[in-house]
Amino acid sequence: MASGTACFPALRSLASALGLGFFSHFEGIAVNTLLPIFASLELLVNLYNSHKNKNHTRAVFSILGPVAVLLTLYPLWLYDWSTYLFYFGICLMGFCAHPLEINLSLNF
Repeated sequence: MASGTACFPALRSLASALGLGFFSHFEGIAVNTLLPIFASLELLVNLYNSHKNKNHTRAVFSILGPVAVLLTLYPLWLYDWSTYLFYFGICLMGFCAHPLEINLSLNF
């Protein structure tokens, strides 16, 4: 499994320059344990909110991010294109995390 900061050498060197290199020991725990837990939690919360609010546009966009991340981490990790799906899911989770603060003109 490729590490997250190995994909971004500039970010890795910046973190090392700032003295944050000791966090690399916890990268496996963060990717293999914490990320699936938080993605699953966000998926469950978004499913509940979509059932409660009946806003289908918001439901699709808020559920698509965690599903993409979980699919990438488990069954689709072996494919080359899964990295793009993973980052798409992470970005979508970020955009749908605070729908009141980010106006995407989608009736959030």
